[in-house]
Amino acid sequence: MSDYDNIISVLQKKAGPLTLEEVLELQENINLPADALAPGSVARSVVEELRDLGVPVARFGTVDPDGIADSSVALRSAFASGERNIYLPAGTYLASELKPGDYQCIQGAGMGAAIIQFPEARGIAQKDEGNRGTGSTIILRDFTLKGPWQGNKGTGDYSEEALVVRGYDRVIIERVEVRESRYLGIRAIDCGQVIIRDCLVEETAKDSIHALGCRDVLITGCI
Repeated sequence: MSDYDNIISVLQKKAGPLTLEEVLELQENINLPADALAPGSVARSVVEELRDLGVPVARFGTVDPDGIADSSVALRSAFASGERNIYLPAGTYLASELKPGDYQCIQGAGMGAAIIQFPEARGIAQKDEGNRGTGSTIILRDFTLKGPWQGNKGTGDYSEEALVVRGYDRVIIERVEVRESRYLGIRAIDCGQVIIRDCLVEETAKDSIHALGCRDVLITGCI
C-alpha cells in the first residue's frame, strides 16, 4: 500500500478531527500518479478524496442548488452536526448567518461552482472565543461566498464580513472566493496556526484579508 493509501485509510478510520499535518501530508501527494498507487487504481486528487469522505449538505435538510429557495436550515444543521467532513456540491445556495463547528472540513465543488449567496445577512462567522488550546481545527476550501450583506458599509460589524474565524488552533482556508463584502473579505482573529492560500477576494469595502492576534500566519497566492 502506498503512503497516499495509508493516509486515506487512517483518515477513514479516524474518530477525531483532521490535523494540519495530515492535510499538508495529503497535499504533498496531490499529483501522485496512478502507477504509484495500488494495482488497478487511478490517480486521484486530494479534493476528490475529501469529496468522497465528506457528507453532502443535502443529508441534513432540503437545499436548493438553483438559488431560489433558502438553504440556511440545512447548511446550519450540517455545520452543527459534528460531522468532520461536509461536502458542498456545485450549485448556488441562498443562506444567512452560518457558523462552522470546531473540528470540520467544509469542502466545496470549486470556486465559482459551489456558491453560497448571502442576500440579506452575515456570511460564515465563528465570532465566539472558540476552543483555542484544545486542538480545534477548521478547514474551508473550494467554494465562493457572495454578498451583498446588510449593514452600514464600513462600520466593522460582523454582519458586514463574508468570512470570520475566531479562536481556532488551526485554520486552513484555500481556494475560497469572496465577492461583494461590505467590509472585510476574510478575517482570522485570535487563532493559532493560520494558512490562507490561493483565495480570491474582490469588491470589498476595506481589507481583503485580515489576521488579528494570530500566532503563526501564512498568506500566499491570494488575489
